[in-house]
Amino acid sequence: MNAPTRSVVLTSAVLALAAVLAACGSTTTNKVAPPAAAPASAATEAPAAPTGKAGTRTNPAAIGQVVTISESGVPKWEVSLSAPSLDATKAAAANDLNEPAPAGLVYAEVTVNVKRLDSTPADPYFDLDVEFVSAAGTTHSPLDNSVSIDKGALMDLGEMYAPATGSGAVIIAIPVADAAAGTWTVSSGFDADKTFFKAV
Repeated sequence: MNAPTRSVVLTSAVLALAAVLAACGSTTTNKVAPPAAAPASAATEAPAAPTGKAGTRTNPAAIGQVVTISESGVPKWEVSLSAPSLDATKAAAANDLNEPAPAGLVYAEVTVNVKRLDSTPADPYFDLDVEFVSAAGTTHSPLDNSVSIDKGALMDLGEMYAPATGSGAVIIAIPVADAAAGTWTVSSGFDADKTFFKAV
């Protein structure tokens, strides 16, 4: 094969190879985007996490859990409850001045732990209302049946300035029936919402 013929053959081969490469390149670069995933239907979406905060009657805070008690939107106290006893008959009987609990009721005792948050001073015994709501929905207060505690009572703490802390006991006559299904409540001020705590 003479030189001119060989040149023509090589040129044809190069052109053919270039055409093949161009064709291959077009098939790899012109990809079709996969279809967008269909939006999940309401039936298949994961359920939303509960948003209710602890401290309501249906979701009471646990014993030992610290909650913030506010009045008119202003944080006043940090409060937790500890050492509850749903039968504090012996503790109440330690003071001879205390009358036995009325029929159908039993004395219950709980320790209230407080920390003052507001810059103005306050006495937790007068500023905080501690009550017991029975399983039947009745509310019971320390004022219903006055019980004196010889020492360690909430009323013994006196006036507190931030960031003072303290603990004191409260005794309330509560219904014997389903006592463990009831809740303690703590609030501050007449217009404040009650914070609920488990009975034990």
